Amino acid sequence: MSEEIGPTFVPGDPIMYLIRFTCKANVRMVFAVFVAEETGTEVILEGAVEKKEWARDTRIQTALLKQPGEPPEDPKPGTYHLRRLEVHTHADQALDFDNPPEEGFHFVEEPGDLPVRVDVTWALPEWHPNSAPNKRR
Repeated sequence: MSEEIGPTFVPGDPIMYLIRFTCKANVRMVFAVFVAEETGTEVILEGAVEKKEWARDTRIQTALLKQPGEPPEDPKPGTYHLRRLEVHTHADQALDFDNPPEEGFHFVEEPGDLPVRVDVTWALPEWHPNSAPNKRR
């Protein structure tokens, strides 16, 4: 498998997937299941359709998929591939996509060996004698 699979996430990153598709039915929810090639662990992303446009005899619909939960649970480290993409219509019909893209992402452990850089300054009120002269009135 190519390393050019998709973005790399670390713990605390929101994993979000924007999908735009055509479907004649009014879609309520979209679900994507990503599976880790190393462990078989699943990451499920879901989202409601947020935008609908007419195009000839169909609807162009857009949904932003996210992990459920507040905050969402971090996946186990690994390389995840899209294995299932489905919609649920307003009539509660579940439909699979005809041609799901070959998408994926990497999830890695939090790096611990990087330096933490800092840039600090005093936050002084403008009336303070040590505040910058051009800021005093």
